[in-house]
Amino acid sequence: GIYYLFAGKKKSAEGVLYLFFAKGLFEKFYPHPQSPIVIDPYCARMAGPIFTIADKLYRIGQNNKVGYGASAVLC
Repeated sequence: GIYYLFAGKKKSAEGVLYLFFAKGLFEKFYPHPQSPIVIDPYCARMAGPIFTIADKLYRIGQNNKVGYGASAVLC
């Protein structure tokens, strides 16, 4: 019953990943209390879906330390 949204903010510093939540897909999204999730250009930008391996959650991030999408990072 809760929807989560990972996103960057347009006027925010590059390399910051925020988490928002809402009770419905078309409801107002609010910042999660533990947001921002990541403050690091090495892995903050999303590069794929969130998935589970052996009951652990993972996501793929983009390494933007040396330029846009220099490599992919498993987080």
